Amino acid sequence: MITPNQHLVLQSEKAQKYKKLLDNAGLKGNLTIYKNKQRRWQYTTAGDANSSYLINSVQKELTAGLIMRAISENKFSLDDKVAKFYPNVPNAQNISVLNLLEMTSGLDPTGPMGDAPYNNDDANAQKMIQDTHYNEQNFGKGDYQDLDYILLSHILEKVNGQSYETLFNDMYVYPLKLKHTDFVWADQQKLKEIDFLFNGQNVDMNVIHGLLGAGSVAMSNDDLYKTSLDLLNGKLLSG
Repeated sequence: MITPNQHLVLQSEKAQKYKKLLDNAGLKGNLTIYKNKQRRWQYTTAGDANSSYLINSVQKELTAGLIMRAISENKFSLDDKVAKFYPNVPNAQNISVLNLLEMTSGLDPTGPMGDAPYNNDDANAQKMIQDTHYNEQNFGKGDYQDLDYILLSHILEKVNGQSYETLFNDMYVYPLKLKHTDFVWADQQKLKEIDFLFNGQNVDMNVIHGLLGAGSVAMSNDDLYKTSLDLLNGKLLSG
């Protein structure tokens, strides 16, 4: 459980310096510093301590956790080639799961990550693959692409026979009792329950669905900290 620290942990001068930096950067949200499962310092400019925000690419670490759990359950291995799951991906016979995790696949998107309007994840996967290009010069080299983790998320769905959302909830939300976490495509009542703050962002739900596993989840700072901590200490992967 995350608890606020009752003691002054940042000197006033340092706290004011941090606030000034954040204000100058135009921060709209909530910055929290933790130590030993306690909030050591918090500065909120929009929402409050329990507000949830779209975590964007931070979600990739949680997708990686799902991948490692599936590997521990012998669903597949890091050495398995993408052709085992999606043979129509360019150069699928040579690109491994590890390549996707490390973003060394050489794959580049040439279009949207999914359909508009969104229909289902399978259709999105095929649309993304159709618009994927293989760049031989980037194979084996680090090249940051959302596509790699979106493809990993579709692989997770295929091998488990369950939606990414179900897998995510079963690994993170339910066991950790996260109260301020959900997918941004949830209904308005659910988003209200998790104190989701749009923060003035124009969110295209077709794009959000297309970013499956790579930028579609909203979390509060406390929920994200708790989840990341339990991933790092092995609690979520030991089973």
